[in-house]
Amino acid sequence: MVTKRQSVVKTIRLSNDLNDFLNREAQKTSQTVSSLTSEILTSYRERYRYNDKLKPVTLLPTTLALLIETVDDDELIRLGPLIAHEVLMYNEHVLGEERSPQGLEWCINEMLPESHWFSCFRSDEDHMITHQLGKKWGVFLSSFLSSLVEMQTGVRADLVVDGGVIVLPSFARRSEDNGSKGRLGGGKS
Repeated sequence: MVTKRQSVVKTIRLSNDLNDFLNREAQKTSQTVSSLTSEILTSYRERYRYNDKLKPVTLLPTTLALLIETVDDDELIRLGPLIAHEVLMYNEHVLGEERSPQGLEWCINEMLPESHWFSCFRSDEDHMITHQLGKKWGVFLSSFLSSLVEMQTGVRADLVVDGGVIVLPSFARRSEDNGSKGRLGGGKS
């Protein structure tokens, strides 16, 4: 039986400056140069190669928090589904991610945390979403995440919001044990 190798060896030519940079960064982050290079290339593959096409705008978290604070809660709730739709269009048309629980897992666990929208931790089957951008960002995120789950899976998610923590039930299971077919969770927001 022939098995596929998990990695391949590549030889590349680097300028002295780039080589010195990679060595310093690898040492600072306690990684090998190979590991750091792989991380950089993965980040490019999954995100940065689309920058020319998408023209993303980068804001400091404090700048975003200041902007969000000027918007009333009803408007933030209204914006949630609109921006969820934009994220799904990006995932489908640019990244080729299909609408599925697996695609949603990737978006919640990898894409959005990498963009610093929030941090995501797993607790049993639930996702614990935390952020540092204030109450208004939490209002927006709750609307956004609920809409994203419903648009991606067709299942309504009942989020539990507690300060800076949002509990998002697992996307892969329907919570039929609490009598609410077609819904995730059953918590209160």
